[in-house]
Amino acid sequence: MASGLNFLAGPKEEPRPPVFDEKWRRARAAWRRVREEFGRATGASLHYERVLGMGGYGMAQLWTVRNADGDYVRDIVVKVPMPSPSRSNVADSIRREISWMGKTLRNAEHAVQLVYLTDIAKTDDYRIYNNPYVETPYLIMEALSRGTLMDLITSITQARYWNMANKGAGDQRKVGICPS
Repeated sequence: MASGLNFLAGPKEEPRPPVFDEKWRRARAAWRRVREEFGRATGASLHYERVLGMGGYGMAQLWTVRNADGDYVRDIVVKVPMPSPSRSNVADSIRREISWMGKTLRNAEHAVQLVYLTDIAKTDDYRIYNNPYVETPYLIMEALSRGTLMDLITSITQARYWNMANKGAGDQRKVGICPS
């Protein structure tokens, strides 16, 4: 590359060992709580797949929805708040996000949509309905089938940096993925 920057090669660091700190313990507790509650609330209709990521306000988990015959229906993402002593407003942040996505972005083709699981619910656990009025709300939304939001942001950033570093090359990079 012209500038000596290689954003596409990735880091050359050794993998770091896991850190079992307070954030990890809160994440594990949230992970267990959601798995138990969703299993109880939906029976065999929801299958946990994996953790997609964690941030300052919560954890995103990938789940698969199956019909009564066990056939695949769709993938969903469940965002779970992870309260901490330094952030008492975590549930409020999820509540605002549910309200915003449910009102402002409802039916917007360019944005991820909320998913309501009322058809597969076996109990009246209102946390599985994108309910901002419960004590610990869960945000349930569509999964991006071709990658995560971070994949898209990374792809855009890499293309932009490559294009800036190689202005005279005549060949411009384009975004490699576009989640849908």
